[in-house]
Amino acid sequence: MARVGIWVFEARAVDVRAAIGWTSDSDNRRLRDSLKRLATTLVRFERLQKDGSVNDAMPPLLSGASLPRGAGFIEWELPAMVRPHLAAPSVWTRLDLGACTRFSSRYALALYEHLSLKAATRHPVRQVGINEFRAFSRRISANGSWNELWRGIVEPALMEINECAPITATCNPIRDPAGRGRRIGCLAFRVARCGR
Repeated sequence: MARVGIWVFEARAVDVRAAIGWTSDSDNRRLRDSLKRLATTLVRFERLQKDGSVNDAMPPLLSGASLPRGAGFIEWELPAMVRPHLAAPSVWTRLDLGACTRFSSRYALALYEHLSLKAATRHPVRQVGINEFRAFSRRISANGSWNELWRGIVEPALMEINECAPITATCNPIRDPAGRGRRIGCLAFRVARCGR
């Protein structure tokens, strides 16, 4: 990543895809969709005004981006209202950016992003249907075995989250009451903040 202007950054598209874990992608379609989501995602925080009053600020995460159609460099710009908060992201985010850099698995990072939203709530349990989780992981087909899903994604992701992140997470597989035998219907993730 290189700084082009004061708040404009650039990086090779192939390097960004590799850092995210999208090594099998040969084009920028998913990257383009991600940048669109970032540009439409609002950050909400209190903003102190010059007269001492407090306003509710709602800028987007990105004020602009430029993405090549083929190989080349991505450019992105950060909004003026967000810039002062980048030095202390804990003011407006629930993600620990240091922890995010320690993850080696994209599944662990994605699961951490989803679970971290529950860590500070009164009901820190997130239930996810097994088919929804399979779609989220995109690695195991809808007909893949439970053991393959558990050993290949859930268990390693939980181990990495518990090692790297400022939260602890556990998973309780829940049997499908309408299903036959021992079929798993959903996963119940329990999350708590820890002092890491």
